[in-house]
Amino acid sequence: DSLRGRTLSLLNSKPEERFSAARITEALGADHKPSVAAALSGLLADHLIARPKKGEYQSLKKHPTA
Repeated sequence: DSLRGRTLSLLNSKPEERFSAARITEALGADHKPSVAAALSGLLADHLIARPKKGEYQSLKKHPTA
């Protein structure tokens, strides 16, 4: 799977959490943070993820409520 696809899957797997590019890089076992940042930028531009504040990315999926 592509880095972009793996990044989206990670965010969607924990929709209630916010992730930094560094945390995503580590979680995916990637070795190039700029590539993860580029994937995040593309996902954001395509309106597939949210950026609640600078440096934090989050799934647009709604997390289940209790």
